[in-house]
Amino acid sequence: MRNQRLLSGFALCFSLLIVAVTTACSSHRRTATAQYLYATIPETGLIVVYALSSSGNSEPVATIKEHPPDKPIDVSVDGAGEVFVANENGNVRAYGGPNFHYELIHTIEGPHTGIEHPTAIVTNVDGTFYIADAGGPNDKPHVEWFPAGQNGNVFPNRVISGPHTGITTPRGLALDGSGRLFVTDQATNRLLVFGPDDTGDASPLLVLNGLRSPERVFVDQDLNIFVSNRGDDSISTFFMTGPQSWSPNATIRDVRMRQPTGVAADQSGRLAVAATGGIFFFSPASGGEFAPSGELRGRFPMNPSGIFIH
Repeated sequence: MRNQRLLSGFALCFSLLIVAVTTACSSHRRTATAQYLYATIPETGLIVVYALSSSGNSEPVATIKEHPPDKPIDVSVDGAGEVFVANENGNVRAYGGPNFHYELIHTIEGPHTGIEHPTAIVTNVDGTFYIADAGGPNDKPHVEWFPAGQNGNVFPNRVISGPHTGITTPRGLALDGSGRLFVTDQATNRLLVFGPDDTGDASPLLVLNGLRSPERVFVDQDLNIFVSNRGDDSISTFFMTGPQSWSPNATIRDVRMRQPTGVAADQSGRLAVAATGGIFFFSPASGGEFAPSGELRGRFPMNPSGIFIH
């Protein structure tokens, strides 16, 4: 009888251990797949981080405060969770740290960088990144590529610029899984697509027309393209029809979505759009005059410029 009780007790303890391990692993999986929304607020110098379930006047889970003259215009996050911020006044700053306790870890700034008036940034999972720049007295409008781990007054490894590129007023950047680069050009109302290794005065692989003063661009895992249009307060969508071809799909509009800028989608395909007054969410099947499925206005003055979901 005593041996039976011991065996029963052992079986119970083993069962509880299995439950505990299973629960812990399940919790770890939820944490590993959790996504967060990052947004730049130029007028307050903030980068705010929200849980994707946030709505209304929700509090951010973290904030990064930059100091004048820095003015954060766009944000992107690499595979390690480092936050890259393009500042309109002419630099890139990267922040890292565990559990949303961010510290400054890199600054790319100075005449050698070619960064004068950045308009957009996008990182790859490995920490390499592209910067779109409006140019200035010292340079023409261009897009630059920097390798990972850069710091200080460093030269870019590649620069895309020149009459054949079609880059005149770059406003948004995106990457797809193969490393192709997507660039919105505002003055020409076009989306330019470049190869992963293009440099110099390279002609784009593809040009998509018919945009209306485009701002930012996002490419999802299914290679659908989303472009924000300030010209008519809309989001243009394109679906892939071939290895290097896309066709226009639905156009998303809503009377509350004024001057849209940043655009991104989460793992479920739900679309987030930064606009005057907050961030608006749309279901994957949205099209036409379609009310958003949710809104995030935050407790700060919320006129976000760039957004990124990671």
